[in-house]
This record gives sequence, C-alpha cells and structure tokens, in this order.
Amino acid sequence: NLHKMLAKGREQELLVQPGDGSANDYTVDLVFVLDLTGSMAPFLNVAKSQIISVARKMAEEINKNYSRVSVKIRVAIVGYRDICDEKKISAQNFVADSEEGRAQLERWLNAQVAKGGGDIPEDVTGALDYAIEKLDWKSRAKFLVLITDAPGHGPLNDDPVDISCSQNPEIVVKKMIEEKRKIDFIFCPLIPSATKTMEKFFERVYNEKEDSENGGVRKLIVENMVSNEYKGRSVARYHFIFVLDESGSMSGEWSNLLKAYNNFISVRKDDQGIEDYMSVVTFESVANEHFRYKKIKDAQRSLRYRSGGTCFRPALNKAIEILNGCPERNFRPVLIFMSDGENGDGDVSDILRSAYKKHPNLIAEFIAFGAANPYLQTMASACGGRYSRCLDPHQLVNKFTTIASQTREMPGLTNAIAQKISDAAATKFMIDHL
Repeated sequence: NLHKMLAKGREQELLVQPGDGSANDYTVDLVFVLDLTGSMAPFLNVAKSQIISVARKMAEEINKNYSRVSVKIRVAIVGYRDICDEKKISAQNFVADSEEGRAQLERWLNAQVAKGGGDIPEDVTGALDYAIEKLDWKSRAKFLVLITDAPGHGPLNDDPVDISCSQNPEIVVKKMIEEKRKIDFIFCPLIPSATKTMEKFFERVYNEKEDSENGGVRKLIVENMVSNEYKGRSVARYHFIFVLDESGSMSGEWSNLLKAYNNFISVRKDDQGIEDYMSVVTFESVANEHFRYKKIKDAQRSLRYRSGGTCFRPALNKAIEILNGCPERNFRPVLIFMSDGENGDGDVSDILRSAYKKHPNLIAEFIAFGAANPYLQTMASACGGRYSRCLDPHQLVNKFTTIASQTREMPGLTNAIAQKISDAAATKFMIDHL
C-alpha cells in the first residue's frame, strides 16, 4: 500500500510546502484535542507523556523507511472541559518537534490537571472549533486527533433534552472538510460505548463530502484507545459507605473529620463521580445511620455529632445491611471505616469475612486516627482491605482525598493508551499519507 501511494506521488501533493524548493522536505501539522475533565484522571498522565512521542515516532518511522525524506512536524494541543467550568479551553499553539519545542509542550502539559466537567457531556464542539479557527495552521497535511472518554453536548449524546452546545456541531465538523482546510480527523475514544452516538455523528457529517485528492470521500478515522476486553464498558461507578467514629474521644476532632469528609465529596464531584452513591453511618456505643444511597451530588455535608462509647459491631452490621441492599448491583462497594479508639465489643472479623465472601469486589479502607489500632489491622486482613494510620487532621484529609482519587481508575486502560498513541496513531498517519 505504501508503494502504491508513493507511486501516485500523493505525498508530494499533500506535504511539500510551496516555495521551499525541495521535494524531500515534508511538513505536517498535528493537533491533539484533549479532554481535561475529572473523569480523564486515570488516563491523563499517560496521554500527556505519550503525546510528545507521537510526533517523534512519526518522523523516525518515516526516516527509517525513506532516508531521503526530511519530515518536519509541528504540534499543538487544545485542552477542554465543559461549558459550566470557569476555564473551558487551554491551548498551546504550534511548536516545532525540536528539543526546544518538546520542552515547551512538556511545560504546558505538566501544568494541566484533570478536573471539572460537571455532568457527563463536555464541550467537545467548542474545543474542535477553537482548534480549527484559533490555531496557526500552515501545512497542507493537517491532522486533528480528538482524545476523550465522554460525548459532547446536543446531538453528540443520547440525552434528548441536552441542547447546551456552545457551537453547532454540524457546522464545526464541516469546517474540517472545507477546501481551504482539508483536516484529517482522527477520533480516539477511551470508552467507546459512552461516545458511540458522537462517533456516528462524526462519521455522518465528516464522511459526506467527496474529496478528489483522496479519490472519494474523506473518511473519519476511529482508533479505539482501549483493548478489546474494555470495549463496551461504561464509566465505573461506586457506592461509598462511610463508617465514622463519633465516640467521646472524637469531640475535639469532629470538625476536622467533617473537613476530610467534605473534601472527599468535592473531589468526587470534580472527578465526575456525581452519580456515585454514598451512605453514611456514624457510631459510638450504637450505630447511627445518617443516609443511604444518595448520589454524591446530593450527599449531606453536615453530620450530627453525638458522643459516647466505642463499639464496632453495631456500626458494621448496619454498614453490611446497607451494602447488601444497594439497588445498583453494578456499583462497586467501597467501605471506609475510621476510628481513633479501641473496640469495646470484641473481634468483628466474622462480619467482614462474610461480607467479603458475598461481595468479592469490595474495596475496604480502615483508617486509624492517632494511635496505631490493631483492631483495624485485623479487620483489614479479614476482608482483603487496607489499613492506614493518620497522625493528624492534615493526614486524614490527604487520606480521604487519596481514596477519592484512586477510585477513579479503570485498570488496564492506561497501558492501552500508551500502546495505541505511540504505535497505532503514528503508523496510521504514515500509511495514510506516505
């Protein structure tokens, strides 16, 4: 296929810059449009580290096979969030694929974090329009790579009442196939089942126009960024069950505990975990249920403090009752048990062993606040959980934040991104245009 394309001289028609006088100097404009919302946290660091290597690998692969070809690649990145976010678009305009250019891209990428987004759909249309209209495109070979795990607003998702597009999606997509632009569009979904409607929309609009240079219709390229075992999966959802000590010894620390608890809620909301469930039980000598099965976005922020003794068994029994009764069977349960004291009603490992047997996907965190707590260590061992110790309020806030962040990840996807971006994408570019 490569020899056929070269025989047609297609690479010169697309890539040679007018006026540089050399048929062996090729330039390519490569733009990444990257979702920066909270749900991208599991993928973002790997995606950031691989983006720079794509251009380098493109040049290396071409030069390896065609030693007389000098490839010059310019790279730009547009990061986006949602309409509701304060900073909707962040962008790095084109830089050369040189040591200085790569350093500039790295600085920009390292400053980006996954946060915000609110609801599931994002401002994909606004990001595409910004990339098309605002960046300094120059080459005749133009590529735009969209990397996301979520659909855009309006006709890009399945919600019939969502009409909050910042731009008209059809008009924006058609800009890429205008005669003056001719941008090759590569769509890289991270969770294909979540973006299938958007993919079909892109295909319908982008593929409709005849392209004489390409011998037919200019085609959208779809490169799934996940292995086959993850295709069809939706975003992971969780049911967080808090079991928090409100005994007398916590009287001076209750406000600090609430700070950690509220920070947890904020992190989950920022990471698009607003549809996750929460249930909260506090305990002294008896268990006190505050609420069960509330979505994170509706979770109660204030928890009444009562004081009393320290008995684990009633609280655990209540937590397991809540766990067993969860109406969403596909939500993964996460038990977060925190205490600063010794248990007054003996070994409770039997409750946890039974729960773990029934719910083998249970994630269990046991947090000792202050002194080491052998009771919690034993409990963690009984159900494959994790024991940790927080010496002060600052560590407690950090621990709750870590738990909120770690449950964002869908295992196995990050390696798939690294593999696909550096290998499949670069190879696709080379095959299609050289």
